[in-house]
Amino acid sequence: MRKGDKRRQDILFSAESLFYLQGYERTTIEDILEKLNCSKGSFYHHFESKMQVLEEIASARIHEGFEEFKRQASTEGLERLNNVLYFASPFSAGDVNFLSVLLSLFLRQEGVVVQDRMDEKRRELYFPVLQGTLFSLREQRQAFWHQDALPLLLWESHMALCHAIVLKACASLKSGDNMPAACLNLLHAARFQWERLLDLPYGSVRMIDAEELVDTLSAAYGRLKHFMPLADRAMQIEMPGLNASVWDQ
Repeated sequence: MRKGDKRRQDILFSAESLFYLQGYERTTIEDILEKLNCSKGSFYHHFESKMQVLEEIASARIHEGFEEFKRQASTEGLERLNNVLYFASPFSAGDVNFLSVLLSLFLRQEGVVVQDRMDEKRRELYFPVLQGTLFSLREQRQAFWHQDALPLLLWESHMALCHAIVLKACASLKSGDNMPAACLNLLHAARFQWERLLDLPYGSVRMIDAEELVDTLSAAYGRLKHFMPLADRAMQIEMPGLNASVWDQ
């Protein structure tokens, strides 16, 4: 590895460890430089901002998930569809620390930029596989639809529902409501749209086990509370069909 590439990787590794330890918001570029014992010039030679560092870490995590998905690629038919939906979902990577860092941003307007970049990367990697899987199912007469644009529409709707599930979970955990009950309707809706619009058998689309979803989001929220700055704990989320105060004043 070239010296410049090694320095870039060192910055990413150090920043990621600090994000996990004290949260993205509390971590400054100075913290990263101090941990590495390097200059600002060295940092800005590789990255324009702390946000760009997080974007690159997020991109790497999505690539890692995709590599794990490819190791399951011997599956076919509906099992392959379920694998795509599982690995492409933002809450199924199993890394609670990373998910908690993302939650701290997604509850803020600036986090939308990172979320959009991650969605673009997921679409780039997973959608071609998803599309091929769906057309294969149609050729085998296991799925039925007429408009070729439907797979992309389903993908976009699916990702929107995934984000809504994450935000709804945060709102219910903060308010003390029953988180499984709050999220299960959205999870059922995400599953139902695939089965209904592709004429698949009821119950054939699993996406993620409800218990795993609850455990993952609960653990990530616990980590989020650990390093979320108290001064910032006021946030209003507005999404179609979802309007909830996540943090109390």
